Amino acid sequence: IKGGVSLSDFVAFIPLEAGTSMKGDINADIDFDFNKSAIEKQDYERIKLKGILDILNMTYVTIDMPVLQVDQMKLLFDNNACQIPSSNIRFGKSDLSLKGNAINPLALIMEKGKSTMNFTVDGNLFDVDEWMSSGEEAIAEKPIVNSNSGGFQDYIDLRLDAKYKRIKYEDFLIEDAVGKIKYNNDKLEIESF
Repeated sequence: IKGGVSLSDFVAFIPLEAGTSMKGDINADIDFDFNKSAIEKQDYERIKLKGILDILNMTYVTIDMPVLQVDQMKLLFDNNACQIPSSNIRFGKSDLSLKGNAINPLALIMEKGKSTMNFTVDGNLFDVDEWMSSGEEAIAEKPIVNSNSGGFQDYIDLRLDAKYKRIKYEDFLIEDAVGKIKYNNDKLEIESF
């Protein structure tokens, strides 16, 4: 796959839900050769995936969450791994720089196997309030989902080291927050925040 996509042009052909918009550019130069069996068995010797995917100036707007802006994100694929050497992301008032790697990232797409991820997140501000429901009405509108119902959580083994200069929640402000997050087998562990 070699080429670029303007997300504005893409959504002209594939309609989004009312209140949702997307724009930005995705450029790819990726060679691949693999089959479903190799991914399911995590047979990395048979998986050939190499190249670069660049996301530039992407904005995703929906009524359900704060605006997501990806100023820049680079993904480097090399057979069974995906590395993110740099990124600049904003969601609402919050920001983050994400770096790290994922082993067997195709497990998420194929819904088989496990993707082991190790990332670091650095940010200036994480505004928790933007991600919280407001009032009982918002809670009543959201359906309760059984986490054991299957989904991407079955295919992730995540380690995340996070560092934020400020975390804001209602009237509380945490400064110079450092923590570790682990997520595996639908179990979330948060160490020292």
